[in-house]
Amino acid sequence: PAAPGPPPPAGAGGLGLGAAESDGVGGGAAAGGAAAADLAPRLSTSLLLPSLELLSVRQAQDRAVDSAPALLRVRAKVVSAFPTEPALWTVRVDATGAAAASLDGRGAVRHEYRMVLQLQDVTDPDVYLGAALHGAEAETFFSGLPPCDLDEGAYSLAALRRRVEAMCAAPSLEFLLLACRPPPEGGRGPDPHHQGIAFHVARTELHWHSG
Repeated sequence: PAAPGPPPPAGAGGLGLGAAESDGVGGGAAAGGAAAADLAPRLSTSLLLPSLELLSVRQAQDRAVDSAPALLRVRAKVVSAFPTEPALWTVRVDATGAAAASLDGRGAVRHEYRMVLQLQDVTDPDVYLGAALHGAEAETFFSGLPPCDLDEGAYSLAALRRRVEAMCAAPSLEFLLLACRPPPEGGRGPDPHHQGIAFHVARTELHWHSG
């Protein structure tokens, strides 16, 4: 997959909530009291390879330097999502996957998720990484919310915002991250001499339990 570029800087803008940690994942605003906590959505994730060693963000960064490409199981706190404007979390794409205004075989505009999640180490708040959430992997992650034109899909936009806001309010979640080296400039395949590591959310599904 294409590299998402460098992770967003810590503390940069993005859709995120600074809610206190609580057992009610996704809720936690003290002003709402117990009643609000009871109504808060509960989140969990399921992973294709749940038996992998569970790592912190820092451990994943260290491991990736020596083992990329590799799938890493990571527990992290979602701090924010980029772009900062939620309507830009999907893009129109052509048949090759390039961002464009185009039509699919049924004559309808096709859209694809293009997001980056800023993940924070749960034991060291100064350690972050940016994880791309793109394409088919994002459709798996947001199962039941297919990508669409968010400028026109008010219901889909509201539902997606609620899930991202709940993720940011959760104390932590588990992810499978694909760590890989970006391809060489103008080339294909990983560049073994590239010192940078790109992270992509992979084989992970978010479960949303409302009510």
